Amino acid sequence: MSDPQTSAALQHLERLALNERIVATLPDHVSIFDLDYVYRLVNDTYCRMHGKPREAIEGHSIAELFGHEVFEKTMKPMADRCLAGEVVRYEDWFSFHNGGRRYLSVILNPYRIEEGAIVGGIVSARDLTEQRLYQDALRVSEANYHSLFDNMLHGYAYCRMEYQHGAPVDFIYLLVNRAFEVQTGLKDVIGRKVSDLIPGIRENAPELFENYGRVVKTGTAEQFETYLAPLDKWFSVSVYTPASEHFIAIFDNITDQKKSRQKLLEHQEHTLLLLDSMAEGMYGLDVEGFCTFVNPAALRVLGYARTEDLVGRHIHEVIHHSHADGSPYHSGDCRAYRAYLDNQCIHVDNEVFWRRDGTCFPVEYWSYPMLAGGKTVGSVVTFLDITQRRATQEQLFSATNMLKLVLDTVPHYVFWKDRQFRYLGANRAFARLAGLADPREVIGKDDYDFVWRPFAHLYQADDTKVMESGEPKHNIIEPMDMGDGATHWLETSKEPLRDAQGQVIGVLGLFKDVTARIQAEEKLRQAAKVFESTTEGVMITDAERRIVAVNQAFSDITGYSEREIL
Repeated sequence: MSDPQTSAALQHLERLALNERIVATLPDHVSIFDLDYVYRLVNDTYCRMHGKPREAIEGHSIAELFGHEVFEKTMKPMADRCLAGEVVRYEDWFSFHNGGRRYLSVILNPYRIEEGAIVGGIVSARDLTEQRLYQDALRVSEANYHSLFDNMLHGYAYCRMEYQHGAPVDFIYLLVNRAFEVQTGLKDVIGRKVSDLIPGIRENAPELFENYGRVVKTGTAEQFETYLAPLDKWFSVSVYTPASEHFIAIFDNITDQKKSRQKLLEHQEHTLLLLDSMAEGMYGLDVEGFCTFVNPAALRVLGYARTEDLVGRHIHEVIHHSHADGSPYHSGDCRAYRAYLDNQCIHVDNEVFWRRDGTCFPVEYWSYPMLAGGKTVGSVVTFLDITQRRATQEQLFSATNMLKLVLDTVPHYVFWKDRQFRYLGANRAFARLAGLADPREVIGKDDYDFVWRPFAHLYQADDTKVMESGEPKHNIIEPMDMGDGATHWLETSKEPLRDAQGQVIGVLGLFKDVTARIQAEEKLRQAAKVFESTTEGVMITDAERRIVAVNQAFSDITGYSEREIL
């Protein structure tokens, strides 16, 4: 930046102190950065989410806080657009030290001084994580239904209260944000009284003045909902006082939310039709265990033709009265009842339900407490016939046992690790080598936990190469200490271990002890060295007395070269 720009920027940033208390307690993440992408101001929410004190952020660059890769790839392009004069809006997932993974709606506004020069950017980020999760759940249950609040942002207004005979009668807008205009439809409000902007508001919404006046007087923040008839809008308002006779109102336009609730009620019949079309069986029961409703899928699986065959009956005594072996299953022990008794979701996959014809089938069910007015009035149970799944699991179990038998039979040591070099499993031969009675005992350990720890860094270096390259390494010759005081030599092969999506999650290895072979090869090398270096002539013949090799000394003594003799 040029010197004039720097001077103007510093003068303008000094004015930020006047507004610091205003933005400090906003629920949004608020920050200001300069033309060098350095933080000049952050609010409390921003500090809490990052788990850092203010001094660890202000005066530091965005890249220092989020990492250079994230900054260059994601954040800098947005910041550059803002510094070029554009108001930038986007939503994305972010990871925070204290807040974890959060979904934010972000607005970047150019920050200008009076002369119009851009000296930085103002960032306001709204945490929409819960709203996003709610919207996702709603789309699953109602495929064509979309949330009305995808991009709703808080509005705020900084105001001075006016009194008459000690009672609050009006207030003047001193500062509002862009969302204020969007949510209220009011424009050019700065310096004007609310009674002039919204005629009749004192008569139509007296509670608004009572609430604001009480907060200013007591200094205690409050939250409430209010309807402004002149605007025909509902607002959820949080208000606090930053100074005497002043208050800040932070609000959401919840008009659409109110309307959507009404729509949900109007669509109740449609929702019930959707439930009736579910593939899973579903039934409801009251706090005494009597069936209150049942869907067609449940009737079909249980072998009943009519809803009346189950509704009004004690459901446990009809479909859940016995265990798979025929022994009685008393209703007092029924886990499906725990949902409303303990007010929590219950999941069970090791019991059976009984059909009308007297046969039973393995079932997986979920029981959820059903609430009305904050009181548990029963539970809802959804269930699946898992007969086919059990058969598949048994086949898989047999196949797994066969694989385990193969691994424990092969004359090799077999192991597999995760990306942190922790053992995930091994065959029985490897467990014996590690001095363990059961292969399961290796799980969670690493090479530094065993007798071959002096060579652990070599093994893990090879593991790293295989996992990072995604390429196998075969016939690696590695040393190992087996605890007998001697160094053994292994021939090892390693393959990258991948998950169902093809991502490398570890390494699979197998090895065998080739110490005897290495020693034999060493002896041959030593014999060859002696053969070539001795000063005595040596001649080697085969079984038919034909010369197959002579050393250099033999050639020197006889005068015949090896080629002439062979």
